[in-house]
This record gives sequence, structure tokens and C-alpha cells, in this order.
Amino acid sequence: MNYKTDYFGFIYLWYDRKRNKFCLGSHMGSLEDDYITSTGYMKKAYRKRPDDFKRKILYFHQTSDRVSLLEVEQCWLNMIQQDELKDKYYNMTKNAAGMSSEDAKRFNDKRIESGSHNFLGPDMNRKRVNDGTHHLLGGKIAKRNAEKRLKDGTHHFLEEGFSKQVQLKRINEGTHNFLGGQMQKETSRKLLLEGKHSCQVKGKCPHCGIVTNLINIRKWHNNNCKSLSSINN
Repeated sequence: MNYKTDYFGFIYLWYDRKRNKFCLGSHMGSLEDDYITSTGYMKKAYRKRPDDFKRKILYFHQTSDRVSLLEVEQCWLNMIQQDELKDKYYNMTKNAAGMSSEDAKRFNDKRIESGSHNFLGPDMNRKRVNDGTHHLLGGKIAKRNAEKRLKDGTHHFLEEGFSKQVQLKRINEGTHNFLGGQMQKETSRKLLLEGKHSCQVKGKCPHCGIVTNLINIRKWHNNNCKSLSSINN
């Protein structure tokens, strides 16, 4: 395949045979430009022992639109289970990276327009799953994984009541991703069971009015809210 004729970028999957770990990502560029990955831990491991790594190309992007490539990458990342991050994958989060502020705005605007943004809530997502238009039901692999998670009740956009039952089951079994070290595990278990964990309690940003969990409020809103910069400017 020829760069800028047949493709402009690609989605890759690296495999580390020594650690039995994967790394998923995207690159807007050529297969021959010596790009490895932007994931720091994997990049460091690759420099030390490149012969242990093998790359597979999952998808070739046929336009020069970088944001649409990130959308495709996000669909692949969404198929990774939360407990596989850092353990089975070098990826630390399930967020497509590398967006400029302008790219991020275009990406979010497009998701809002298509009804796929997480702030649009479970009703919209459920409707799009039922009528087969949800972006996670795209390719065959994505559709199979999404349908499996919907069936066993582990998908993140299930209705709040049903999702809560699934979360309580995972808490009692000790498999919930928020249950970390031993002391943290007991504290988190207690807060989760009481519905008082910061991932469950909602808050409202006084600046932009967005309602989300307290983790996001503390990290992205209040004094860190982007609307403050637009007001000051």
C-alpha cells in the first residue's frame, strides 16, 4: 500500500512476547517513518529489546482527517476491558490521545451531533443500540464484544438501575476496578456499597453547569473549568 494514495494513517497493535502484553494506538503517517508508539512504558521497553515486539496493522485510514482516525481508535480502545489496562495492555487509559484543543472540540461536537457523546446519557445510547446505529456496533468484532457486554450486564451505558446491580455484584465479588490495594480496597468497597464513592456522587460545575461525578468535577471543572478561560479572554 502506498502512503497518501492508499492510506494516510493506521491503527496498530503491538505485541510484547516476553511480557505477553499489547499496546493499541494510532498514527497519522507512513508505515515506514520509524514511528513506534506514544505510550511511554512500551516505548521504553521497545528501546531495550526491540526483537521481542511484533506489530500488526488493524486498520488503514483512507482520509487525511486526523480526528476521524482518533474516532476509529476510540472504538478499538472501547473494546478493552477496564481490568486489562496496565496488566494485559501497556495502555494506561482507554482515551484516544494526541488531539489538539481544536481537534478535541471538533471531535466532541461531532459526537454530540451524532448522539454518541457520553453526556447525552443512557436513554440516547440505549436507543442507538436498539436501532443498530451506535458507533460501538460498527465492525464485526466491535459488535460482537458490545453485544456480549450488553447481554452480561457489564456495558457502561446500561440503565442506571441495572448497571448499579451489576456494579454491586462486582463489588461483592471483589472484581470492581475501583478496588485497589488492601486498605484502599476496604475503604472503596464500603463507599461503593453505600453509594458514596466519588465515582458515584454527582456534582455540578458552577461555571459551565455540567453535571458529572466528583472525580471529573475535581479534575476538569471548578477552578479548572475551560469556560473560565473563555470568560477571562
